[in-house]
Amino acid sequence: MFRFYKYIKPNWYFATKVKSAASPVYFPNYDELPNYWKQQIVLDKNYSDSESSLWDAAWQAFNLGFISTDQQAIPALSDHSHALRDEYRFILKYFGLKWGLFTLFFRSLSSKNPIIEWYSFWVTIFNYPRRLTWKILPNRIDHHHKRRHHKLSVVMATRDRPNHINILLKQLCNQANYIDEVIVVDQSSKYNPYSQGQYDFKLRVLYQPKLGQWTARNAGIRAAKGDWILLCDDDIKPSAHWLQAHIQTMRQWNADISTGALFNESPDLSKYQPYKYSEQFCGNTLVKKSIFEKIGLFDTTFDLARGGDAEFGLRAYQAGLKNIWSRDAYVIDLKASQGGLRAAGNWSAYRPTSLLKLRPLPSILYFYFSCFSLERAVITYFIHVPMSFFVSKKYPKIGKVTSLAIFFMGLPIWTCLAIISFFKAKRMIQ
Repeated sequence: MFRFYKYIKPNWYFATKVKSAASPVYFPNYDELPNYWKQQIVLDKNYSDSESSLWDAAWQAFNLGFISTDQQAIPALSDHSHALRDEYRFILKYFGLKWGLFTLFFRSLSSKNPIIEWYSFWVTIFNYPRRLTWKILPNRIDHHHKRRHHKLSVVMATRDRPNHINILLKQLCNQANYIDEVIVVDQSSKYNPYSQGQYDFKLRVLYQPKLGQWTARNAGIRAAKGDWILLCDDDIKPSAHWLQAHIQTMRQWNADISTGALFNESPDLSKYQPYKYSEQFCGNTLVKKSIFEKIGLFDTTFDLARGGDAEFGLRAYQAGLKNIWSRDAYVIDLKASQGGLRAAGNWSAYRPTSLLKLRPLPSILYFYFSCFSLERAVITYFIHVPMSFFVSKKYPKIGKVTSLAIFFMGLPIWTCLAIISFFKAKRMIQ
């Protein structure tokens, strides 16, 4: 793949080595694709060599939703070292001038030859096409199917969100035909009673005194009797055909994992591909229980912090497991203002609830040090932290400018906090 993509997404699974020989084909050879896929792809012959053009086509196929099947055995592209100008062409073409300048700036400061970098960027900047708008391909799955033969357990952890969990359980009654059991792992500070008789499925509640969302998920997984496990958060609103879409995704693509879309508000589904390889693992995922025997449970080092789902998703990818993103299996993230990880003091991996708390969280640096590199940890810091100080949904541009101003004015403070977070992450590894 184009190695400069690490400046856009430093934690991208597909930049790492797959340890299994039975891995799906993620980046197919354009020359071997059926005519249908060739018609969807714009072959760019303006790279300096044909291999880079083929990798550009493979990138398009990946984003258009190409998924390999046993009946469609298409060879993958072999690794290729791209010329610098081709790397910059890829970044400028798909992500625009802003990210091209960010990549150039970062590489110029990181012991690269600035003259060669600037020259490669300069000869490319006048000769790259406008950013592509991805075609949205038609849905290739018929959702009308008989009831599945797999036993399905829904596992969710909750902490001090009695209203959210009770509303979610009632919403699941509308999809009870697909559920064999629901397991709630409750870590609340106060006892939350559950009425067994009011639900159309078997409800099992595990009270866990030890706090930690990954410890809670592991407890639920161990207790689950289903051979498929749906992992979800407690502050979501599922779509009407949520479980049906997850199950169909698993069946159609012979997937090990179905990762559903996670939206902050009601989405316009026509803007999203129906299916593609998933680039994440999140709190809306259907998993074969057998994969936990293969790659293990969640890493509890991430308890009361962020990054446990990313680390598990990376492990699944490297083990050659097929993880498919499903648009129709979406939920709306309600982002409850209390309970859950809010009680642990953070809104996200880079945005704590207090201005002077560590950012990024040590667990995020632990994830990068364990799975990637120090360089990628530094890249992700400059991508996310400057924009984490002030967020405004109503006035996003004002929010970004304000956040940048806070970052530069307090740069010595944020640098000290980052160093502290760095040493805490190192201690977590030890």
